[in-house]
Amino acid sequence: MSFFLCKIFLDLVLNYEFFSIVSSRLWKGLLPTMKKKLS
Repeated sequence: MSFFLCKIFLDLVLNYEFFSIVSSRLWKGLLPTMKKKLS
C-alpha cells in the first residue's frame, strides 16, 4: 500500500513539473501575440 501511495505521489510531482514547463512555454508564446493585438 505504501509503495502504491509513493507511486501516486511521484506521478503527481512529475505531472506538475511537466504541466508547469508546458504552461510557461505557452505563456511566453502567447504574451507577444497578445501585446501585438492590444497595441
